[in-house]
Amino acid sequence: MLIFRMGEKQFLNLAENKQLIGAIQRKEQKLGDVLTKEEIEYNLKRICKLVLAAVKSIEIKKGHDPYKHGLDLIKKAREIAKKLNCPTDKIELIGCAAYLHDIGKSMIDRGLVNKPSQLTFSEYREIQKHTVIGQKILKPFVYLGTLVRHHHERVDGRGYPDGLKGNKIPLGSRIISLLDVYNAITHSRAYSPSRPKEFAINEIKRCAGLPFDIAYLKTFRRVYLYELSRNLTQEGYKNKILDILCKKWEFDFKRENRKSIKEIEEDYLHTRLRQERQFDRKVARVFLRLLR
Repeated sequence: MLIFRMGEKQFLNLAENKQLIGAIQRKEQKLGDVLTKEEIEYNLKRICKLVLAAVKSIEIKKGHDPYKHGLDLIKKAREIAKKLNCPTDKIELIGCAAYLHDIGKSMIDRGLVNKPSQLTFSEYREIQKHTVIGQKILKPFVYLGTLVRHHHERVDGRGYPDGLKGNKIPLGSRIISLLDVYNAITHSRAYSPSRPKEFAINEIKRCAGLPFDIAYLKTFRRVYLYELSRNLTQEGYKNKILDILCKKWEFDFKRENRKSIKEIEEDYLHTRLRQERQFDRKVARVFLRLLR
């Protein structure tokens, strides 16, 4: 994909990428939507303006560079798609969708997107809207919008916004989902520090139903709880853990609040150490091989 410079930063110039324009046109024609090259270029320019404005508004802290993050996602998404024998057009579109996957956050309150602490349940629900908003922004590109809409679905059906399962989730969305989590773990964000590559690898294995180092993760998670408890009252610490547990609907705050801190800590460790089926196993295996 072509890039151009603006100051010291690099951005994708999507509207000048002839290969991408051709891939979009061919895919949309298959879906029954005939778009001219001029229409595609116009909408790509509109989308690029939104991307640039959104990226510039993100607080860059602790070494997290959203510009580099976007370009890195494209490269890895295309590599995975290629290894999975996707056709050239699909590889191009998956890479583009990876770059644009969080474009819906441009319409979410900046204070919420840049919040330096754990999101509450209601705040998390608000952030979740970015997938559907992203699909709307990417109109008239049906295929790209679909990949963006579903990049937070889970293979086990516990994702959002539609609770799709397994192969009902588009392959591109399954690829972006894994890459998004890996980058979130290994890069510093406003709300969390970066964590080691080994931790990220074990998390991906755990969430793809693959064998992982449970002893390593257990130690890491216990250290996290200790760090979380520092400079907090017992009640404040308890509420912090409950916020984390209740964010994804597995726990009810009022009911869990009756438990002791030790019981709540065990609930946290259990949910963070059990095997899950969040990621597509074949996508995970390909990605882990690329990391070697």
